[in-house]
Amino acid sequence: MNKVSELSGIFSLSFLSDVQLASFDCGKLSLNAWLAQKARGNEISGGSRTYVLLTTEAEIAGFYTLSNYCIAHEGMRAVIKRNMPNLIPAVLLGRLAVSRQYQGKGIGRILLRHAIENSCKVAEITGAVLLITEPIDAAAMCFYTRCGFESIGAQLPFLAVNLHKIKRNSSNG
Repeated sequence: MNKVSELSGIFSLSFLSDVQLASFDCGKLSLNAWLAQKARGNEISGGSRTYVLLTTEAEIAGFYTLSNYCIAHEGMRAVIKRNMPNLIPAVLLGRLAVSRQYQGKGIGRILLRHAIENSCKVAEITGAVLLITEPIDAAAMCFYTRCGFESIGAQLPFLAVNLHKIKRNSSNG
């Protein structure tokens, strides 16, 4: 079972069992362990929200996490910090991972699109400007840049997309 057509939908973490969380394998031990051991605690404490893409067999095809964030002006590109408060409000895409059996099938883009949609909703309510992420490795860096994320500063490890530009572009087209 590895066809995109066999996906059920994206759900909140609260709908999953600990067994489902522990069975996820994206090939990155730190991401697997975080989902199995930390995601539920972060959800309960309000530290982040985790969303999972399930297959029709109730297996996790992938997941991502969002949380509120702010980032200081220091080291940021001028175009980003212009007319912004010193602590720029953002949404942090803390983790995004795809199960080994679904890698290379567009699942990452499906999850990222959902994360951007949720982040745009947050931006309307709280005033967030950016969706930012800190890629875990070079492959993740390539994925995010192919999806339109850009460096926010030469000495900063973050990539970002401007949520207001995304909202404007989606309402114009």
